[in-house]
Amino acid sequence: MDVYGTAVVCAILLRLKEERKRQYWVHPIYSERLLKGKFYTLRIPIKFFSYCRMSVDSFDELLLLLKPHIFYKNPGWRLALPSEERLHCNTDVRERPRQSSSG
Repeated sequence: MDVYGTAVVCAILLRLKEERKRQYWVHPIYSERLLKGKFYTLRIPIKFFSYCRMSVDSFDELLLLLKPHIFYKNPGWRLALPSEERLHCNTDVRERPRQSSSG
């Protein structure tokens, strides 16, 4: 393929990419996070303990200590992540990769 043919193909691909319309402003999976999210479905004590490796009471005590340091105000155009969910993301044991010790 010559240079002209390559340029035509690139122009067509760019036009197709520009014409693509977005289907959602916010995807439904993210808008349902407050109802069906991991944090809101894990408040059963046995599941919570196996997921975070601490009891709900311990989590609440830790939250009381750290809440002033991890709190963010809502910017107005979207909801900020609540302090409880922010702490839960950091205490999640299953999704955190293990650190390899290099020495």
